Amino acid sequence: IKGCFDEIVFVDTGSTDNSCFFIEQVNKQIEAGSQVRDGIPEIKLYHFDWINDFSAARNFSFEKCTSDYVMWIDLDDALSNAQAFIKWRDTVMHSAHYWLALYNYAFNPQGGVECKFVRERVVRRNYGFKWEYPVHEGLLQKEGKKFWPQRANTWWVNHRRTEEYRKADHMRNVNIMKALTDDKISSRMKFYLGKELFENGFHKESSKPLLDASKAHDIEIHDRSLAIQ
Repeated sequence: IKGCFDEIVFVDTGSTDNSCFFIEQVNKQIEAGSQVRDGIPEIKLYHFDWINDFSAARNFSFEKCTSDYVMWIDLDDALSNAQAFIKWRDTVMHSAHYWLALYNYAFNPQGGVECKFVRERVVRRNYGFKWEYPVHEGLLQKEGKKFWPQRANTWWVNHRRTEEYRKADHMRNVNIMKALTDDKISSRMKFYLGKELFENGFHKESSKPLLDASKAHDIEIHDRSLAIQ
């Protein structure tokens, strides 16, 4: 991400891998004028107590940003091409308020992409965009201003989660959604709860939330179709 951003906001939700110490060392190098970190601004480090809600953490991070546009990227994500991103940023970014980009989410051992989809990635700050849902969160507009969406095609994001990490947290999302009370579990959460239960081998338990989602009219039609499948 060298040279890509005017500011970097780093929000730690309770890491145990010395991420915060690393950030502090980077900032010390920047303060000392190190050329090694040329193109990276001083990183604003914040702590957020994890409350099993990805949207709450992401909204907290967005609130700390001051630039015209905000891009989110997780620590196990990698930008595909910094130079292509910089050219896009300097030429076309301001032509839209809301940018989608490809997300290569899973790779096989040979390096090939196994799962990819398009995700919201860059938005105009102060246009009412907020994260919603505790997991499988979406960036939605909450204030009703007119906005112009576009898709970036010259850069994308690669998710570099390790196999060990995947195995360690494969039931994390299920446990978050199971803890939701009846008045908090939306149709979207019912779909994802059923989907993840099914994918983890709990086929019988997945049937009720998937059936509920298939009948819901407040979620995307493709999600209802997937629930039926």
